Amino acid sequence: MPALVDNITVGSPFLDRRVKLLPCQRERIYQMHHAEGFGIRELARIFKVDKRRIQFIAYPERHLKNLEDRRARGGSVRYYATSKNTEAMAKHRAHKKDILSKRSK
Repeated sequence: MPALVDNITVGSPFLDRRVKLLPCQRERIYQMHHAEGFGIRELARIFKVDKRRIQFIAYPERHLKNLEDRRARGGSVRYYATSKNTEAMAKHRAHKKDILSKRSK
């Protein structure tokens, strides 16, 4: 039986823990790299994410190529671990339940 919080969306990237960078931060990264000349390594340090993520934001065509290559290798099934996903989903549901209980008060 699915949890009651599964049908309710968080609705805010500020509260959603699965989001590493907010949309405004992504726009800022693109601008800082292309207009202001910041390097990928420097941006990764500033925003505390890996260089590959910065690279995919600054050059979306590289991200698309990576997705195509991964699809050719068999997709994300290769990296999927049921036990890790079950644990992560339980933590996510608990967080959503906590958020929703605070919102209703």
